[in-house]
Amino acid sequence: MKQFFILFYIVCATPFMIHGQTGMDLKITDVIIKPANPSVGDALVISYKVVNAGNLIIPGGTYSASLTINKEIVSFDDDTETLTIGQSAIYSKVEGTYHKLIDKKGAYHWEIKVKTKFKDVTPENNTQKGTILVQ
Repeated sequence: MKQFFILFYIVCATPFMIHGQTGMDLKITDVIIKPANPSVGDALVISYKVVNAGNLIIPGGTYSASLTINKEIVSFDDDTETLTIGQSAIYSKVEGTYHKLIDKKGAYHWEIKVKTKFKDVTPENNTQKGTILVQ
């Protein structure tokens, strides 16, 4: 019987003990920039996933996702969906629309942020930044 409880603990509890983590944790992953090497005149679309990497369900409306390009908010969503453990939501644009029209050569700095109404156990993974160089 003791062996059963040890095996039960390993199988059931281990997935929730990754790095000692307990609680709510949103994480930005899978950032895709299209076109990958934009030119002047291209319509830029940035898509990404927000993943529930914690071990608790995250209720809809308790977080927001935003995208800025050169400090201008080009996408904001606070009507967010409930995320079960391991579930993700994809953020992008409806086909035929874009985040930014590339109107000149230079650097386009983008930043994706997820803000929460709860204590996120690893807030450092709630932001991703990058730069697109148009030549």
